[in-house]
Amino acid sequence: MKNKDKFSKVFNALLSEKLPEDTVRSLKEEGFKLKSPTRRTALAIALYKKAEKGDLSAIKELCRPFENEDDENSKDTVVIIDDIKEGS
Repeated sequence: MKNKDKFSKVFNALLSEKLPEDTVRSLKEEGFKLKSPTRRTALAIALYKKAEKGDLSAIKELCRPFENEDDENSKDTVVIIDDIKEGS
């Protein structure tokens, strides 16, 4: 198993854990509607709060490990741009 796969597995396991009740209570007091919140939920809310203030750096850092995967898959991708206007 590759290190990236191990990291992904452990990270997903951590994100799937339920949030402590005091954290759930605090988030509900802030107005968030939560059904079965996990650490993934808390991470999404934290990123939302940062982005709302204009800080996208955390989101970029989380996406960085997956950027190379996207590049490998998109090498053979062709993008067609239809820039012909009707009636020309």
